[in-house]
Amino acid sequence: MRILIVDDNISLAEGISELLSSDSHKVLVAVNGEDGLNELSRSSIDLALVDFQLPDMNAIDVYAKARKLNIDTRMVIVTGYRLEHLLATITHPEQIEIHFDLRIENLLARINQLNCNDLLVASFSDANQMTRVVNNIEKNQQICVLTDSSTIEDLPRGADLILVHVTHSLLSALGLCKVIKAEGVDTPIAMLLKTEESLHNDYSLRALTALDCLFKPFEFDDLTNLVSEAEVIAV
Repeated sequence: MRILIVDDNISLAEGISELLSSDSHKVLVAVNGEDGLNELSRSSIDLALVDFQLPDMNAIDVYAKARKLNIDTRMVIVTGYRLEHLLATITHPEQIEIHFDLRIENLLARINQLNCNDLLVASFSDANQMTRVVNNIEKNQQICVLTDSSTIEDLPRGADLILVHVTHSLLSALGLCKVIKAEGVDTPIAMLLKTEESLHNDYSLRALTALDCLFKPFEFDDLTNLVSEAEVIAV
């Protein structure tokens, strides 16, 4: 695979590059977002590992600009931030709440109490439970249901709640939230995630890997596994 590392931490980037190169991958390194985008434009890249906070932009900006350039390379955020910080940086909500496998009635109660600029993130290990939550919310509120493949054009005006159902890529969903807030929409957002295993308060690395997020410091084995999974997707 051809892998692009976008990280201003040169020593970390070189360490990752050496590891992946020894596993027969072709690795390129960029030290900021603009250089990363230039490399994505002129090279055929299978996977990009992008540090969240770069000198000139963050990983969501890199993702959004790449998609505008019709670059569909799979991207993974590599970050030392906790998810709360990452979400706050992107959406600038007044308050963030993150819940794991809440009972439906408890989650509905929290959603009903959201203020206009709040962001609630709920994670479910059971897809059926998440579907029941969506159905119950639709009975109680005027909501707009979006997925991570939606665009700002899919957002109707006048909704009491924006429900973002993450079906594939957390990165895409975060980008959508950023665009919604940039448009001045002051409707509260609830984001629902489906994970293959339960998340804990420190955010399981393996669970987040499936959602395009990888925290650092991380074990190199985790990175190797991620690249292996990306190879399967690329095929």
